[in-house]
Amino acid sequence: MIPSRVSILLSTALPLLAGAAVAELSPAYRDFASGPAGHLMTDEERTAFAALADDAAAADFVALFWARRDPDPATPINEFRREFEARVAYADAKFGDRRGEEERRGAMTDRGKVLIQLGTPTRVSIVDQSGFDEVDEESGLGEYRSATREGWRYEREQLPAGLGLNRLVVYFETEAGYGSSVLLRDNKVLTALARAPAASISRPAVTLAEARAAALAADPGAAPAYFVWKAEPLGDAAPAATLDAMAAGTTAASLTAGLAAAPFQAHDGRWTVPIQVAAAGGRSGPVTLVGRLRNAEGAETLAFRLPTAWRAAGAQSVVQATLVAPAGEHDLAVGLLDGGDALVWAARRPLLVPGELAALWLSELVVARSLDKLDAAQELLEPWAWEGIAAVPQHGDFAPGDPFAFFFHACHVAKGADGQVDLRLTVELQGPRRFRGPFAIQPLATSPDCWMIAGGFDLEAAKFPPGDYQLKAQLNDAIGQQLGSASTAFRIAAPAD
Repeated sequence: MIPSRVSILLSTALPLLAGAAVAELSPAYRDFASGPAGHLMTDEERTAFAALADDAAAADFVALFWARRDPDPATPINEFRREFEARVAYADAKFGDRRGEEERRGAMTDRGKVLIQLGTPTRVSIVDQSGFDEVDEESGLGEYRSATREGWRYEREQLPAGLGLNRLVVYFETEAGYGSSVLLRDNKVLTALARAPAASISRPAVTLAEARAAALAADPGAAPAYFVWKAEPLGDAAPAATLDAMAAGTTAASLTAGLAAAPFQAHDGRWTVPIQVAAAGGRSGPVTLVGRLRNAEGAETLAFRLPTAWRAAGAQSVVQATLVAPAGEHDLAVGLLDGGDALVWAARRPLLVPGELAALWLSELVVARSLDKLDAAQELLEPWAWEGIAAVPQHGDFAPGDPFAFFFHACHVAKGADGQVDLRLTVELQGPRRFRGPFAIQPLATSPDCWMIAGGFDLEAAKFPPGDYQLKAQLNDAIGQQLGSASTAFRIAAPAD
């Protein structure tokens, strides 16, 4: 029986994807239900698919279809879908056959369907059942029948857990005039195959927002122009007007926090804008990040809400998200809702997302207490992470003796004949302590056209007196003969008494 939560989901999420009438879908989606994935569709999913109105609804359906079958959303891949694709590839390579002039792909044969639904059998056996049928008693002659029976035996460990079976044997018969590897109809087998689609669903309560986020991770090219990773639409009930008022400073906030947001180019070439809200001290508990993005003409292009939680990061607590937006000038307003959905903080800032670059471009210069190594598989969950390096931008003052790190991205960098770059960094510090000079770096490629430049030092109390500082980084692209610079301000607080 299908778990009750599936019924709940199908009564809420899937109907949102359906239109009033069946519409013509593009080839990218039209054959989804009649192809190999159709072997895994429940009756409810098949009904919902038949009512899809357009490609946008179909894309959401496919995203939800696979997200419900992702056993571990914390990993960067959908293990179930990867296994499905491997089974399809094997079936196409091994089970394809021809019926007259028609060639049938292996994944759509009976054996292909069973392999996709039940997986690899524990053991396969083939029995020759050829012989003479209806032998004439007088002549001793009869019609010779060439036939084989192929048996797939499954033990409990090989069967989908949701079927609740200890053992199953599936038979296919091949006979001239009858067919090639035709599934023999057995009630136990037919019941197992009918229950397999529901048994393939491991996360029946997954939301459409989560499904969209997973689809974007798997296929960045399918991303809309504007989105926030794993976020939902802001909705009519959100305090949109209060957000604008508090971000403009006309309504007081009950939380003191800082906003960091800067465009960087991701490894797939998209421009992303990591967002961070940081507050001093240790904080915990759920919060909701809300925001609105407007273009240069003032028109709203995105409104989002992202349920999340405070995360400890040294002496501060942070909430992070990733925004993707096309090139152009934008106005970003961001706020935080507490556990009771009351707006406690908001801020706004302009964003300039670059377009196609024709010369050396440097991102904002960001400072942090440290740069940390990070598993590559976690990068999608860490907005301020590139190629295994993660940072938490610093909010507020540094303390004497703190470690100090800085980083920025350099894009449209020239390469030599060997494919390498030659980047040289000069760092200048203005304030109570001053210096200027070359700084050794090891550029880290973050995309085909961009490099992460990072460095750091300790703010030793004897060398760096308290006060306001200005840090400037000047980058020389020696091969392309280009110069670029970025700067930022920070403060070292006086020692506590």
